[in-house]
Amino acid sequence: MAEFKKNKYLIFLFIFGINLLVGQGDRDTIHSKPILSLAFITNKDKGLLETANAKINAFKQQMDGKISSMLGEKLWLNLTSPNGYFSQTLFLFSPNGTPNYDNQADARRLGSNYGLAFYGLALDTNYRLAVDDSGVFQTSITVPVGFYLNNSSVSELTFSIDHFENLDGVNVYLIDNLLNITHDLKVSNYNYTVLNTGVYDTRFELLFSRNVLAINEEQIKSDNLIISNQDEEVHFTTRNGNNIRNIKGYASSGKLIINSKQNSNHLKLKINLEKRTIIFFKVTLENGQIITKKSIK
Repeated sequence: MAEFKKNKYLIFLFIFGINLLVGQGDRDTIHSKPILSLAFITNKDKGLLETANAKINAFKQQMDGKISSMLGEKLWLNLTSPNGYFSQTLFLFSPNGTPNYDNQADARRLGSNYGLAFYGLALDTNYRLAVDDSGVFQTSITVPVGFYLNNSSVSELTFSIDHFENLDGVNVYLIDNLLNITHDLKVSNYNYTVLNTGVYDTRFELLFSRNVLAINEEQIKSDNLIISNQDEEVHFTTRNGNNIRNIKGYASSGKLIINSKQNSNHLKLKINLEKRTIIFFKVTLENGQIITKKSIK
């Protein structure tokens, strides 16, 4: 009977550890959570707890290997707070997925009584997803995301990229619909203040866009040109006093949509495009310098 109890506890610990792999908690999403809090179950048998931990760690390594071997592009995105809350979601783009829920490609985020939980949202069911496979995309795709917060001690939250695979040529933007901000997560983290606990399923979206123009990184970083959006107008201003000779604008598909000859260091162009359209501007100055920058209308 004693041996049966040991095995029963071992099975319980093993299954509990596996469940944690799909992100049921405040700490991790894809990685297993320490089970030392369950040590009281097996205080009389330290070896049993060590065996359980070993089995869970082995299973974790197996799952990590399977995730790494999955086809497609992958992004692990974190949502954290300064006082230690942490939640992670894997966004995946493979031939197996779609923007809707698919139990063969996605993994649901279960539970609702944790301090902080971050997730993708399936379009057809609004299921909360710890692993969100939206399928292969050609030029760009918008993925709805959400989180819930149950702990009133959290007043600041940060979105940050943990790591990614096969996404070197893809831009990753976080869209804050409340503040009308589109932030490049590959450039820096996104920090903001949260005023109330609750569910936030409509405030944020992720926008993934391919850099189809293969723009040189040094050109993107050039600060000699300022581009700003004001209503339906796009403003161009040079900092070095050189006049702008030509402006070309490309859609994310690579199609030329703007070709304007100019002779000024500050000008405005009226561009009628849908909201959140990504445009790659190639601006030629009078000194021959070519500056390429991307903008979101």
